[in-house]
Amino acid sequence: MATPIYTPTNYGLSEKVAAYICKHFGYEAFPGTTLAPVPCLDLPVHASVSMDQMVSTLVKAYCNPIQSSIDPIWLSKSLGPMESGLDVDREALLLSRHPSSVTGYLDMPAIILGKGDTIALWYLPGGLAWPMQEHVLGTIYPLEHSLKQSISEQSWHTSSSFFKQDDHRLSGCLEFSPARHELGHATWEDDPAISSTLATDASRQWLPDICLPARILSGTLSVMHPPLYDAGLEAMKALRQWSAVADHAMSDALFQWPTVYTNVSVIANCSAPLHHDPHSHVDWYDLLVSLGEYMDCVLDIPTLGL
Repeated sequence: MATPIYTPTNYGLSEKVAAYICKHFGYEAFPGTTLAPVPCLDLPVHASVSMDQMVSTLVKAYCNPIQSSIDPIWLSKSLGPMESGLDVDREALLLSRHPSSVTGYLDMPAIILGKGDTIALWYLPGGLAWPMQEHVLGTIYPLEHSLKQSISEQSWHTSSSFFKQDDHRLSGCLEFSPARHELGHATWEDDPAISSTLATDASRQWLPDICLPARILSGTLSVMHPPLYDAGLEAMKALRQWSAVADHAMSDALFQWPTVYTNVSVIANCSAPLHHDPHSHVDWYDLLVSLGEYMDCVLDIPTLGL
C-alpha cells in the first residue's frame, strides 16, 4: 500500500491547481512573455513538486512537435455515428483512405500535429510523478470487489477475454460519473444522475483519496485544450447550481469530484482491441493515464501511425 497523501477536498482547489499549471507552462514555454507563477503555499510540498513535474513534461512535449498528414476532421466525417472500430476490414479501408505520414515507436514527450497544425495528441510519459502514481494504485483496493463483478459478457468492453485474471491481480472496468444519463434516457428532457458505481460506499471512500492527482491531471487540460477545459468548468458550475436544488446526491458527489470531466473510467489489466469511442468528438480530448510498472505493454494508435 502507498503512503497516504494529504489532500484538501475543497472542489475549488481544482481551479487553483489548473491556474498554477497554466501560468507555469506559459512562463517556461514562452520565456519573457509572462511573470513567474506564485507558488501555492497553502498546498503540501508534494503537490507543488508534482505540478512542476507535470509542467516540465508538458513543455518538453510542446517543444517536440511531430508533423503528421492526418486530418482528424476528415477522418471523423468518414465514421458512422456509432461506429465501434471493431471491424478489422473496415478499419483497414479507413487507414488506406486516411494514411498517416508518421510511423514508429514514440518514447519521449511530444505532440502530434495534424492538418492545419492542430494538435491531435499530447504524449506525456513521466508527467505524473511516481509518488502520485503509487498513491493512486494504493487507493484502488476498496474497489476490488466491484472490479471483479464488472467483468461480464454483456459487452465487449467487459468481456473476460480481454482481462488478465488471477488471484494476485486486480482486473475489471468501472465507470464513475456524478452526472450521467442512463441508457435510453439521453434527451434534453431527461435529468442526469450519479452513476450506480459512484453511489457505493467503496467509491465514496476512493474518490477523496484520488482528488489531488486527479486535479493535477485535470489541470493539464487547461494547457492542452483551454476551450475544452473552460467548457468543462462551466458545466461543473451549472451542475452544482442545479443539483443543490434538484438532486442532493449529485450535489454531494460534485463537492469532491476532482476533474472537469464528467466521467472517470478505472480499467485494470485489460488488453483492449482496436476500437473507437463513438461518444466522443473530433475536437475533444480524452485523458488516458497509465499507472505502475509493467512490461510488454503497448498503446497502438494506427490512425496516427504510432
